[in-house]
Amino acid sequence: MAHLRPHQLSELQELYDQATAVVRWLMDHEQLPHSGSPLLDVLDDTRAAQNLRGMRMAARDIREMLSALTPSQRAQIEADLGTASRATLRRSTSEDQRAAAAILERGHIRNDREYYLLRARLGMIEGEPTLDTEAQAITALLDRYRQ
Repeated sequence: MAHLRPHQLSELQELYDQATAVVRWLMDHEQLPHSGSPLLDVLDDTRAAQNLRGMRMAARDIREMLSALTPSQRAQIEADLGTASRATLRRSTSEDQRAAAAILERGHIRNDREYYLLRARLGMIEGEPTLDTEAQAITALLDRYRQ
């Protein structure tokens, strides 16, 4: 088990709460292609192991799952989440958006973490006409990184 500092334990718990709330919402609204129970088990195990890095990855992956929802469904999940989970979701999404903007401004992807962050951002904005330019720029960076 990792030895996390108090602020890291707090982040771990916030991410866990957000991720489990989203998964439960997706299960309740039949948006998961299969039972979400194994996913909840993984989140429980990740929290128990105090694996902050793993929880960050899981939370980002779960946020990426929201990109498959319609804009009205995304608005509904945000409205249905508790205040704390909603705030964490918004903050995480904003942080990802700022990080994606910094990568785009730099003009290249440095590592796999940045690659997956951009993939998640692309999933969130794809199909939004007002964000076509950003989506095209992200796609170009992803293609270059894969080469």
